[in-house]
Amino acid sequence: MRQSGVLHLLSFVTLAAVFVDPHSVRAAERPVTLRATVGASTQGAGKSDLPYLGPPFGGTTVGSIVFIDAERGTIWSVGVEMSLATAITGTQRSRGNPRLGESFVTNTFASNHKDLLFSGTVKAKTPANARFQAAAAAGFGLAIRQTDRVGTSTSDFPPVRTAPFQETVSDWVPAATFGADGAIALNRRISVLVIAPRTKRG
Repeated sequence: MRQSGVLHLLSFVTLAAVFVDPHSVRAAERPVTLRATVGASTQGAGKSDLPYLGPPFGGTTVGSIVFIDAERGTIWSVGVEMSLATAITGTQRSRGNPRLGESFVTNTFASNHKDLLFSGTVKAKTPANARFQAAAAAGFGLAIRQTDRVGTSTSDFPPVRTAPFQETVSDWVPAATFGADGAIALNRRISVLVIAPRTKRG
């Protein structure tokens, strides 16, 4: 069974999130900073693959981004980033091979889908000594996708029979990340962060 391209775009927006970077250190005048955000993760629906699998679905859930940045000059930094979110849920159906006797079946199920993304990033930002700091980011990495499906299988022709259906599918695809963020420093270790990355998966 082919897996649906449920999620084609992951956009993440965190408003007035607070990040703490107690591990910010100076080494050869190049700070390394650990940051984390919590906010809303919106995932758009993919393309329909009916009658084999569909309809596509999307949704908004709670998500988080954790990233580490190392400065490489006055405006450049490089880092790594992990993005994750709670599962989105949708009702789908699919065509199945003969299971109940010799009849083809239709599977009807609830799909729970989640992504875990890892990427390396490069950022261009305003000077670090400014109270407000803005940055534009671009990166590339991998998205690990997993969908759990639970429902029933029903035969397409008489005599109609029903049986439990359960399936887990997972894979990974390349992911390119583009975004921007802004931070207002409250003190040396705490800032208010607004971040809006968009991740396009292959």
